[in-house]
Amino acid sequence: MGYFKDIYRGVSSTLTGMTLTARELVRPDHIVTIQYPKESIPVPETGRYRLHNNIDECIGCNQCANACPVSCIEIKSFKRMDKDVETVKETQKKRLWVEQFDIDMSKCMFCGLCTWPCPTECLTMTSVYDYSAYDFKEHIFKFSKLTPAEAEQKKAELEAWTAEQAALKAAAAAKKAAEAPAVKPETPAAPPAEKPAEG
Repeated sequence: MGYFKDIYRGVSSTLTGMTLTARELVRPDHIVTIQYPKESIPVPETGRYRLHNNIDECIGCNQCANACPVSCIEIKSFKRMDKDVETVKETQKKRLWVEQFDIDMSKCMFCGLCTWPCPTECLTMTSVYDYSAYDFKEHIFKFSKLTPAEAEQKKAELEAWTAEQAALKAAAAAKKAAEAPAVKPETPAAPPAEKPAEG
């Protein structure tokens, strides 16, 4: 008796499942399959995906690279001349040329720790989640706008400017020393005469 009961239960549960499936087949408003890649998967606003750096607002402070636990951010920078210093975000000064700003997304663990210390908030995590590639080198995203030739030219200009500033400072110090009045050495006072000993 139990044998036929098991058969009935199996057939009944199968028909119930197939009835639900058949009902959903004729209700296209319930279709949840996304036609990838024509359609994109909806992502949450607070999702952490591919990093992006707005290099125009980056001051090259290196705080993001220091905060990264897997060292996926590589930054190289050098000093700007005083005439090239810019202001971003109203208060932050761009005192460095960012020669290199590379992010290796194949190393990134998507923790978001690098975005918090950024003083200009130029480093953000975007909603781009699909950037598959056949070569790991394609996961290295370069954000610097300086070409190697431009970087070398600016370094040469900086070296010449630094030498010029040092020469001006030395000339000013020499001029100040020449204009200072000569100070005569003080004559030491004569020691008091000793009184003759009384008899």
